[in-house]
Amino acid sequence: MKIQIIKSKKEDYKKFAEIYKTEFSKPPYNELWTKKKAIQKINILSKYCDIWKIIYNREIAGFVAINPSWFFPGKYAFGEVIAIKKEFQEKGIGKFDSYKDKKVMVEYTDPNPFKELNISWEL
Repeated sequence: MKIQIIKSKKEDYKKFAEIYKTEFSKPPYNELWTKKKAIQKINILSKYCDIWKIIYNREIAGFVAINPSWFFPGKYAFGEVIAIKKEFQEKGIGKFDSYKDKKVMVEYTDPNPFKELNISWEL
């Protein structure tokens, strides 16, 4: 298993929008996304986030939007969104083993287990 995180290019956004639309339209989220709305969301995120392509064994597995200026610019980064294709879920992509030498903060503000978590780590 080889996971790579590569800075994305604008031409990647259509692929990311398809992943976002597909994965967030499923339970437990059941959100009504279209590809057009997902592209708009990713374009908005790209104005204040770094968008990274996640590669798993040479295939695009998903993407993550990281806001480097949320809490303490230059010290902490904030994970805004992560979307992983179903066939790559449960393969350790979102685990924090690769951040074991970093301080990771997870925000627990809502008892709803399906609410998006706010996760940040020290740069």
